[in-house]
Amino acid sequence: MNEVSKYQTHLIQLLTGTLAPRQFVGTGYKYPKSVASAWLRKEIHNKQNPFNKVTQLFVQTNGAPFVS
Repeated sequence: MNEVSKYQTHLIQLLTGTLAPRQFVGTGYKYPKSVASAWLRKEIHNKQNPFNKVTQLFVQTNGAPFVS
């Protein structure tokens, strides 16, 4: 299993509630699911696009991405 698919699996498990956000970002956050989801999505993007890296991503408080 490569690193991107591992992060994608973790993201799905986070959003379905089978993994706790503290396993990725620790404790003490107001919206830990949002912080963990943003971190995982950033890691996935940066691994898939090494020449177009991002430093911040913003998601909703439930961890889902914003939609237009």
